[in-house]
Amino acid sequence: MPRLQGSDLLVVESDLFRDIVIVFVVAFIGSLTARTLRLPVLLGYLVAGMVIGPHVLEVVGNLETVQTLAEFGVILLLFAVGVEVSFRDVTKLRNVAVFGGIIQILATVGLGYGIGTLLGWEREQAVVLGMVISLSSTMVVLKTLTDRGELQSLHGRILTGMLLIQDLAFIPMIAILPALAGDDRPFMAELGIGVLKAVAVLGVMGLVGGRALPWLLYRVTRLGSREIFIVTVVAVTFVSAAATESAGLSAALGAFVAGLLLSETEFGH
Repeated sequence: MPRLQGSDLLVVESDLFRDIVIVFVVAFIGSLTARTLRLPVLLGYLVAGMVIGPHVLEVVGNLETVQTLAEFGVILLLFAVGVEVSFRDVTKLRNVAVFGGIIQILATVGLGYGIGTLLGWEREQAVVLGMVISLSSTMVVLKTLTDRGELQSLHGRILTGMLLIQDLAFIPMIAILPALAGDDRPFMAELGIGVLKAVAVLGVMGLVGGRALPWLLYRVTRLGSREIFIVTVVAVTFVSAAATESAGLSAALGAFVAGLLLSETEFGH
């Protein structure tokens, strides 16, 4: 196996550094343009990403690494949003959020199925279309609500609960896909395993996090180091993200749950 020379490492690092510089510069231009036009800043980010991405100008070369860094950004963003959300306020609206979320998913799946049927698609393809369009981007919706200062509003809290239901609905959808593809594997067994894993992970996060997180942060604050406190919070965020990802859920959901748990402690500010 050939060994990498020092010059090779410098080339790889310089390419990545160049890509990161390009991403931030173009993101600045896109966000500034969107703000000037009185459009959501997130729209400017999306357009800027499409322009420099592989399907338009192909400016960014190290695409996989930049995508990995983007996932880190989404995790930290959802954690920050979770800290701003009151878990108690969300649970007060659980009936509206749960039933509203289920009705929204079923209605959207039915709409997608109808559209697919009208287009002449097979039944399985139409069902997949319905499942795809029934799920919203948690990151986009919560970021938009935060930017508009509506995260703590009534509709903001309801939407937050419905987004959590959508994230949980991702498990049965993934379990159903093999059956739609004609796979002989019993999807009910996979569905049961997936649901049990998700319930176990979220349950442990809620029970352990609700008790251990305040204790841990209290011990850390007694050290008198703001830097150690921040590192601890970031570590907790990524451990939570890894836990939910291992259960078949999104890593961003774990970060969001970590933020919710932290918001209920005295360290939420």
